[in-house]
Amino acid sequence: NKVKLFNDLASKYISINNTVKATSYADSSELLATALYYKTGKANAIVLKGQAESKKGNRENAVGKYKLAANLYHELGDKTAEANTFTSIAGEYAQKDNYVEALRYRHAAMKLYEELNIKDGLMRTFLGIGSVYGNLANYPEAMKYFFTVLKMAKEAGNKNIIAGALRNLSVLYQYENNLKASYNAATESLKIFEELGNKKGVASATGSL
Repeated sequence: NKVKLFNDLASKYISINNTVKATSYADSSELLATALYYKTGKANAIVLKGQAESKKGNRENAVGKYKLAANLYHELGDKTAEANTFTSIAGEYAQKDNYVEALRYRHAAMKLYEELNIKDGLMRTFLGIGSVYGNLANYPEAMKYFFTVLKMAKEAGNKNIIAGALRNLSVLYQYENNLKASYNAATESLKIFEELGNKKGVASATGSL
């Protein structure tokens, strides 16, 4: 319980960008969890330390922490946590423009989400893969993933992901100089984000417009 409380505190401090206190509580959690042979608590603490490093812009350190945690989750057989951690690793590599590694970890996460039939994780992974292909200027492949996500999100009624996929499509249409399609996708995306009260989404869609 104390390990869990330390992790909860670390998470709260990360949410308010206090990485010093977050790391301190995560360190305490990892130390206690190690003494208790409580692998799940230890892995969770290491993930939180990775998040703190990410907040500070220390991408390499964040990746190192996430990989340690992913190994622990693998040993525990916790495929959901392992897939989530792979997603975090992919995000860090994408931020560093290392698209080869970003794709590798996105596909690793995708495989686990498919095995577990976690639709939400799968949709977000497809969005991530599409974004990487977009950054690589492989627009047909990016489009393929975004349209797949859009179809899945509509079937699931997940409006946030519908809006996100439309916003990404609007950007790709701009690259292809298809401005009418870009405008329509961005307009639809903006409308959904406004309905949801998603301010970041509203800003993003407005930027596309």
